[in-house]
Amino acid sequence: MTKKYGVLMVDDQRWWYETLAPILEELGCLVNFANTAKSATTELKKCAYDLLIIDLRLVEEKEYDVQGLDVLEELLRLEKAPPAIVLSGHVTPALRQKISWLKAFALLEKTGDGKSPHSSFDRELFIQTVKKALVQD
Repeated sequence: MTKKYGVLMVDDQRWWYETLAPILEELGCLVNFANTAKSATTELKKCAYDLLIIDLRLVEEKEYDVQGLDVLEELLRLEKAPPAIVLSGHVTPALRQKISWLKAFALLEKTGDGKSPHSSFDRELFIQTVKKALVQD
């Protein structure tokens, strides 16, 4: 991939951004970060992105809200929405169906905070999914 792709990553845990941004940059992406649903929707309205990577659960005001879905629903209202890769540590069949209905490109599982041995994330699957999302049209 020789083109520079714009990616907006939305996650309330900056650690995930710090982990995934270097991977995305190696793939030729320019990565911006938003840590709330509100800042993400504002950013999506003012800039055109090639890809959205969004955590399903964002901690806002010290409560868990399914705010990632709110951002995806906002995407459906945009004229040309970028493909969205949803990250979640809480994957269920019902969630997969909802994500599909919202027209997300993929749902990838992450568990833990990424810092402990019990955290997991499939780096290679992430890379392959990002590549496929960026070349689709």
